[in-house]
Amino acid sequence: MVTGHDGSTTGTTGSKKRFVLTILVLSPAPATVLPKLKKIGCVSVQEQRTGKVVHLWRMAAEPSLGPKSVMFVCLGNICRSPIADCVMRHLVKERNLSGWTVDSSGTGSWHVGSPADRRAQQILEAHGVDSTHTAKQIKKKNFSEFSYIFGMDEQNISDLKRLAPANSPAKIELLGDYDPQGEKIIRDPYYDSDTAGFEKVYEQCLRCCTAFLEKVESKK
Repeated sequence: MVTGHDGSTTGTTGSKKRFVLTILVLSPAPATVLPKLKKIGCVSVQEQRTGKVVHLWRMAAEPSLGPKSVMFVCLGNICRSPIADCVMRHLVKERNLSGWTVDSSGTGSWHVGSPADRRAQQILEAHGVDSTHTAKQIKKKNFSEFSYIFGMDEQNISDLKRLAPANSPAKIELLGDYDPQGEKIIRDPYYDSDTAGFEKVYEQCLRCCTAFLEKVESKK
């Protein structure tokens, strides 16, 4: 039986305050009740008579790089994610926006230390976008640093969710979820024999990054 709750401020992020919700129970809460309590924001369940905490959920920390931080991820970090990374940086610079942290990485380590694929560089430079890039592999700490971590396809998302620590504050999503044309998957053009696939990746990333940037900036 739930008899009351106590909301207390534990910290602030900007002007928004975070509250801890503690539920006091006369007897141990049934297992079926716990998911419902968690859903409404409860972080602990406490016995009223003894004050003993009988269930506790950890609160996810705020991303250390702030709300305007994004990491793009693909398999090797030399084709799709560097294009998205460079396009996003270009848009931020072009619009003279501040407070953004943009980066990219791969789920695998095969190309660590390498520049972007020459075809990716060629396409970016053809569109006047700086193609400077050094490939790296995603690290555990990135999941607590970035607010958004975008995969390019379903395999990337599966890998990212497997690698993410418990209670990671990062939102793991498909970059294609932001495509106004509805193309959710950004196909890997690595094995293509020409640059056509890289051009398509650029166009998709431009649409998605533009829509994402506008959405986040509109929250001000």
